[in-house]
Amino acid sequence: MLKHFLDLAESMPLAIIKCLSLMTMAQTNSGQYWLASYHHEEYRAILSAVLKSKDEQTRQTAKELINRLLVRGLDFRYLLPEGEALNPLYSCG
Repeated sequence: MLKHFLDLAESMPLAIIKCLSLMTMAQTNSGQYWLASYHHEEYRAILSAVLKSKDEQTRQTAKELINRLLVRGLDFRYLLPEGEALNPLYSCG
């Protein structure tokens, strides 16, 4: 499924980042499946593509997901443009 998200990330970035956010934040075991380390490269590629969007809402939604993933132990801060701080509420240290 994440391969399909990557295929659509440039043409439908807001929809894709919202879907990815919902999937990863699921309260059931299925949410943990999408957070598995073997999906790391797919996440990186999708987030990278979405962060290139010209739409501010899309980029902001991606940044919020990066914040939430950081709390869950997945660090994608390196994808953020230099100088863009994360929300301190999500800071891990």
